Amino acid sequence: MRAPQAQSKLSEVLEFLQQYEGTINPNKLIFGRWIKDAQALRLVDPSEGYMMEAWVYRAQGKLDKALEYMKNAYRLDSSSSSVNVNYASLLLSSGDFNESEKLCIKRIRLDRTNTDIFKILITNTLHTFNQDALFEAIELFIPTNPEAEKVIGQAKKRIFDFDHMQSTLESANLSIEVYKRFSSITQKVRNTRYIGESRTVINCEVNELGTFLLIDEALVNASIEDCLSMYDDLVEEIINDDHYFEEYKKIIFNFIPTTSTAINSAYQLEI
Repeated sequence: MRAPQAQSKLSEVLEFLQQYEGTINPNKLIFGRWIKDAQALRLVDPSEGYMMEAWVYRAQGKLDKALEYMKNAYRLDSSSSSVNVNYASLLLSSGDFNESEKLCIKRIRLDRTNTDIFKILITNTLHTFNQDALFEAIELFIPTNPEAEKVIGQAKKRIFDFDHMQSTLESANLSIEVYKRFSSITQKVRNTRYIGESRTVINCEVNELGTFLLIDEALVNASIEDCLSMYDDLVEEIINDDHYFEEYKKIIFNFIPTTSTAINSAYQLEI
């Protein structure tokens, strides 16, 4: 397989992941072809081949296997901007926010014009509330065009939003650590079964039993049955988390089917 062909195959996989919205069918015939293409690509460009295979596994919802192959790509070419961006993105998708965040900061210290890695860091901080990471990134980042300037604005807005979100958590008597862990579980459950955009809306709900954190996550092109099935998976994961199980009882979470991510709320986190 020649280099242009190889790049075309990898682009095909990435285009699918960017354009598809809905639940995952791990048995799609094209996935088998892409796996063979990725294995052939490894003979020409090992790092790219591993990266391509990782994204195919992500498309199948096999997050652990995807991370294994992406880590191989990173070990082979840790200096590559593309590999760093893809690895950080996959760590984020898998709910490993801390590792993704560390990689983003490490990379932005070396590559101060990398807009993509900065965007991934901003998304990570939706879950980690790591203001220090954002402050450092804002100080280091060198925008090279108007779009990059907007990313700095997004980071500053995220810092501004932290106070509101922390206040919301405090109202439900929840710590950032518990919220981060819960977000990690929901992220992995969702991305094992779903590809596409989502919008998370967070509020406090007060009833006769107390104050709860209400989280509604809307999934584009998912059915009610899909959402209920994912919720069952989430409950199973939560029950198995002995460390924070009692704290999770303060959270009311819903996967919601939608055909649009345009959700109106007083406070929204787009993930």
